[in-house]
Amino acid sequence: GFKWDKVRAEIARINFIFFTGDNEYTERYKQLVSVIKINPEHVSTHTELQRQAMNWEANECAPELLLRGVALVHASNWILEAQTNYTNPEPTDLQCRFIMNAHLEEAMARRKSMVLHQ
Repeated sequence: GFKWDKVRAEIARINFIFFTGDNEYTERYKQLVSVIKINPEHVSTHTELQRQAMNWEANECAPELLLRGVALVHASNWILEAQTNYTNPEPTDLQCRFIMNAHLEEAMARRKSMVLHQ
């Protein structure tokens, strides 16, 4: 069943936006607009990268599950854009580790290839 404690904090905080009581109308309005302005492509990429990163972590960070080539370039550009523009949802720590480890693995493979070809 549903478990509230499993809902990510950034989702939980926007589940309800109240415009009554002691709440500041202007603050709540800005919050509502930011939720509406969420970029569906960004959210889709966020979801897919999170799925891949969780699979990688669940499989003891197996190097063969890391991104490579064009997929890694795309993910790196996505994370840079998200962090530069403060896009929601923000990249998770797991996504950042997943992408960073992919870069490290790719760099080690390049170095290994250079040594073998000398």
